[in-house]
Amino acid sequence: MKVREHMFRESLRISMASYPDSPEQEREKLRRFQEQEKKRYKAEQERQEKKHRRQLEEMRAMAEATIKELEQLQNEKRKMLMEHETLKLKQHDEEYNASVREWKAQLKPRKQMLEEEFARQVEEQEKFYGASYAANSSIHLSDYDILAVSSSSSATTPTSHDGSVGSRLSLSSSFTQQRSS
Repeated sequence: MKVREHMFRESLRISMASYPDSPEQEREKLRRFQEQEKKRYKAEQERQEKKHRRQLEEMRAMAEATIKELEQLQNEKRKMLMEHETLKLKQHDEEYNASVREWKAQLKPRKQMLEEEFARQVEEQEKFYGASYAANSSIHLSDYDILAVSSSSSATTPTSHDGSVGSRLSLSSSFTQQRSS
């Protein structure tokens, strides 16, 4: 604003040299110029403020649209993640249930195999130590062994050819009953 005023004064000075006016006319022209410059300055300032307000509103609208878009994307991704996690949980549940079913299916054959192995070992010990070992060994069994033998014999009782294992199991169960009474 001051630069324009300075330029106007210089142009007045130059024009006054060719057309001499009174100093009062010069002050009047300068006053009118300053008023016009103030009006022009205010108008330009208002125009810039309107322009900035409009830009600000556009930016806010754009930011809100971007936020809504990002929220929508986040919701979609969260939904996809939840579906993926649900699928993974179902998959893990199915794998667990399958392994439990397989374990249960193998339980009876394993138990039967262990009972057969136990019976075979008892027979080997009876052959090695003689029949007196079977009678003495049932008395020296711990409570845990007796419970294990009696629980395993409740399903199937393995017996040898001479019936010694069956008699041993019945002996150990009777021994347990005698100890508890």
